[in-house]
Amino acid sequence: MGLKLYTTILDFGYEKHRFPGALDRRLCEYLIEIYSKEGDLVLDPFCGSGVVLQVAKELGRRAVGADLSPAFKWNVVEADSCRLPFKSGCADFVLAHPPYWDAIRYSSHSADFSRKSLDAYYRSLSGSILEIKRTLRGGGYCALVLGDRKKGRRLYAIHAKAIELAERAGLILEDVLIWKLNSTRFYRTWLANRPHIIVHNYVLILRN
Repeated sequence: MGLKLYTTILDFGYEKHRFPGALDRRLCEYLIEIYSKEGDLVLDPFCGSGVVLQVAKELGRRAVGADLSPAFKWNVVEADSCRLPFKSGCADFVLAHPPYWDAIRYSSHSADFSRKSLDAYYRSLSGSILEIKRTLRGGGYCALVLGDRKKGRRLYAIHAKAIELAERAGLILEDVLIWKLNSTRFYRTWLANRPHIIVHNYVLILRN
């Protein structure tokens, strides 16, 4: 059997989601298969609709998650990502998709940092990354999925700040992947954000 070739551009086509901002299950399958093995524990600190946990279970992994307002109940605790109720070093792989800043209203919870100022968003993102570092075993991987934000003619490079925060926490940046988003809703934002609109997320591959 020959080598399997992976590239840094990920395009899985269109997938309709019930929940706004949800991860594509094919992206989850791709990352879980590469960065964990059967029997490993996969942790999702922003589990929302539970797609990461569902895919991990289907692939023979153990899975746990946390969320401020979980819509999925299996192996999920209601908790702040900055204060995870899990043991240090418990996770073999962390797949985390923090909320987008100032784009989607996920909940009315006071700790929902998508609703905060940019500085407060970065402080909460930093706290979440520190918890990922704590719960991830030595040598384990985290895939951190983030989107930048464009407001009018200004771009906020959220992924670049996340890299800085992750390296400050002691995680090692090993790869940066581009996940191409496929949704007609992005094109409705063109007039407000021309000449370019954002149609991708970044996947930061971090090693503990």
